[in-house]
Amino acid sequence: MSQQVDASLVELARKWGRKFTRYRRFLEELPMDVRLVHLVFYQSLLLSGCEVVGRVGDSYNVYLRCSDRLVLINMREVKEEVKHLRSLSEDEVKRLVDRLLSVSVKISSEPLGDIIPEFYVLGGGPIYLMNFEDMPLYLDGVSIRSKDKSVDLYIYVSTPSPSGSMLEFVIVGCEYKFRSGVACSVLSRSREAILALKGYSYLMGLSSEKIKAAEKAVVEALGKNYRVVDNLLRSAEEVLSNGIRALVIMLLY
Repeated sequence: MSQQVDASLVELARKWGRKFTRYRRFLEELPMDVRLVHLVFYQSLLLSGCEVVGRVGDSYNVYLRCSDRLVLINMREVKEEVKHLRSLSEDEVKRLVDRLLSVSVKISSEPLGDIIPEFYVLGGGPIYLMNFEDMPLYLDGVSIRSKDKSVDLYIYVSTPSPSGSMLEFVIVGCEYKFRSGVACSVLSRSREAILALKGYSYLMGLSSEKIKAAEKAVVEALGKNYRVVDNLLRSAEEVLSNGIRALVIMLLY
């Protein structure tokens, strides 16, 4: 879907695109094995005071409680370090993360793959943006992906389903490329969300024009709340910076 994105979101994507390009380039140059980098990154969380909650089922995704936030980190590169941790049931995970706002980070390159473990920072509830035909819409999450030639930023706006799960309504996606700038677009999920919302059957008859107007209003509301997105990315940057400091200290000593 082609739709203009608020200038404040474009600038936000440029700011964080530049930052994460620098982070990726620095991490790529570290003279360390990827497995060691992942292990040190995980240990940096423990040394900063985070406490292990457990891992998700039989996977190697580990939840840690860090003050008033949760961090979910993918430890598949160093499975032996976490395989002994208590396995969390599906119900336990649901209670743990129910309706928490999240920001995720992935930094990768070829041929290394994930340079650091992919991680999520979770805390607080979804941010209310607006109502559309009595359907509440929330800023539900943010993700940033730094790779060889670009940094991709995604902002998710969702609505709660009758079962309590969140359904994506609109995604704003921005791609930052060094020397090329930022390109943003709006990906609509509104029709799919409406089809899934059996409790809002009257929405089925809405015209495409009315839905597009709602999507435009959502993007405008996101623009007014760009500082919330910025703060989410800052919380993820804190985890990243802490891990990088640990890696530098290890190299120095």
